[in-house]
Amino acid sequence: MIFGPNNEAMVDTFAAQFEDDGKGGYLYRRYGRGAAIPVSAAERDAFVATFDRRSRWWMIGLMVAAVTGIVAAALVGTAMHLGAVATYVGIGAMVTVLVAAILMMTHRTYDGPRQALASRASIGAERSPKEAREIARARQSWAQILIVFVIIMVQFAVVALRYDVLHGSGRLWLLYPAFGVMACGYAAIRKWQIQAG
Repeated sequence: MIFGPNNEAMVDTFAAQFEDDGKGGYLYRRYGRGAAIPVSAAERDAFVATFDRRSRWWMIGLMVAAVTGIVAAALVGTAMHLGAVATYVGIGAMVTVLVAAILMMTHRTYDGPRQALASRASIGAERSPKEAREIARARQSWAQILIVFVIIMVQFAVVALRYDVLHGSGRLWLLYPAFGVMACGYAAIRKWQIQAG
């Protein structure tokens, strides 16, 4: 499966916008908090399948764009003798633009049901931001919180191997894992509180 785990997480997040109505159908809530719009099981499955297919292509496009951007910026930097710093800045700028473009297109795919169901009447009010956050936290798994924590620590370790993070301006890098630990800790505490009732 191409980019399986990452794509499955994206599809699961997308599918979470559709809640079982207990009658064989679903209620679509945009981003999990919009007004409830009734859809059939077949419609819901079609929306999820379309997002799954398109998101795979966007992920492939993201990888190709990122590699192309890095190679192009490196070649231009070398050809123009810009130096390492300027080349890295160029690579960062190129990748940022390409990733932003892919994310914008992915957002349009994610928002597909809202556009398709624009003329259909809702049968339930929007949720408050607080309600939507609590539901999202309840759906978040312990494994997801742990994975984010590990990614943050690994990224910091890579930086720490290259720079002196204990002296001078290098100490600013310590803010990254500090905020990461606080964010993951808060997410874990809120999930525990929700589960505990």
